[in-house]
Amino acid sequence: MVTAKLNGLNQRAYLEWVLSEMPNDNKLDELGRIDRYLPWSDEIPVECRLSPDKAKDAAKMPDEPIVDVKTLETILENS
Repeated sequence: MVTAKLNGLNQRAYLEWVLSEMPNDNKLDELGRIDRYLPWSDEIPVECRLSPDKAKDAAKMPDEPIVDVKTLETILENS
């Protein structure tokens, strides 16, 4: 998702597109086909792209961790 952000994509729209398109791609076994789903691909729909100004602002935003440090410590203590 960080790579999507750095490539000027709306992260949610990109993820929704990948998760809806990729499972239905009957050519996915072709060599190099998976490249069309990578965040830097020219085949990413325009609906997934941010405007240049919004992309610049998004790139400056810090990445939020999926699990905060306190939760991670609790998980490790209990394992």
